[in-house]
Amino acid sequence: MNNGENMGAKIFDIKKLDFTSIKREEVFAIDTNVLVWTHYSEASNPCLNKHPYQVIRYPDFVARLLENGNKLVTTLLNLTELCGVIERNRYRIYKAVNGSDSLGFKSYRNNSAEREGYRHEIEHMLMEIRESYDGQIEIINFTEAHLNMFVNNICKNKCDVFDYLIIDYLKGMGIHNYISDDKDFTTVDGINLYTAYEEVN
Repeated sequence: MNNGENMGAKIFDIKKLDFTSIKREEVFAIDTNVLVWTHYSEASNPCLNKHPYQVIRYPDFVARLLENGNKLVTTLLNLTELCGVIERNRYRIYKAVNGSDSLGFKSYRNNSAEREGYRHEIEHMLMEIRESYDGQIEIINFTEAHLNMFVNNICKNKCDVFDYLIIDYLKGMGIHNYISDDKDFTTVDGINLYTAYEEVN
């Protein structure tokens, strides 16, 4: 599906994709939500808001790309966002399991056992992302100068500042393939969006 030239991303439904059409030299950028569903040990926990396809389709697609020899990239900004998402998820799970609906987030952070569990989870995920794929995943960074580009183009897309900075920087490196479940990516011109998002496809 294509939203049209200069009208947003070119969309590929990974549920229906002919994988033989993907060339080995194609590079793919992994969005934060895909990192969560692929590497977070509690991604399937029923206490978290998600759809079943997310924890099945995206890890499977990433695994097939790695088997195909494709290079994958993510950024330090994605990893920073990932740490925040995991902490929030652990907080939701803790409240649900312990019947602590009134527990505030700041108070939760004072729980030393939970804090240690969070540290262990983050350490494990970062190690897996950095080291477990024989160099097929590269973590890159960018400068603050891209923030001005976000301000200048804020009316031309629906992305938040994290996504815009990442996409704009990677596009500048010649990377145009993105794996995400975020429908805001559909509003960005000049990229290929590989997604299983049910309202997009």
